[in-house]
Amino acid sequence: MNNQSSNKSRPKGKAALPSSQDRYLTDREVAKRFGVCRQTVWRWVKQSQFPEPLKFSVKVTRWRLSDLIAHEASLSSKSKSIRKTLSPLKAYERDA
Repeated sequence: MNNQSSNKSRPKGKAALPSSQDRYLTDREVAKRFGVCRQTVWRWVKQSQFPEPLKFSVKVTRWRLSDLIAHEASLSSKSKSIRKTLSPLKAYERDA
């Protein structure tokens, strides 16, 4: 079989994602993943605190799993840097 036919569905210049990340999630699935309600997910989007969803049609909106994983990683790195800056303060509070 010709290998080119399997590449037609993938946009040019884009690397193939692992199958576990090549998924699209509904707002319900996203809310469950983050432990919040659907309204919170949409509020985060409106406040630009969350990845923008992809709109496939009027009633079909999805988030790319790989975008959510990247967002989670950025949150993790931000919280680590915040903890480092707060550590001296916590030490000071213990001594007081």
